[in-house]
Amino acid sequence: MNLKDEILRSVVIHYIEDETPIGSVQLQKDYEMHISSATIRNHFKRLVLEGMLEQLHSSSGRIPTNDALVAFWIHE
Repeated sequence: MNLKDEILRSVVIHYIEDETPIGSVQLQKDYEMHISSATIRNHFKRLVLEGMLEQLHSSSGRIPTNDALVAFWIHE
């Protein structure tokens, strides 16, 4: 699994468990990712452009889109 997929999977799992957005720093700590929060934010941007994550407002964390949830469900 590549880093982008690992980040997306972690966001989806967090959302399924808590139903709340997650930010890069919280994701880094909660899922023990050994990469910088800036790197996570860069992947967040790519995943938003790909339609897999969304941000409800500019200062919130990210949540998975319906497409991401369906893809997770099929894969898992």
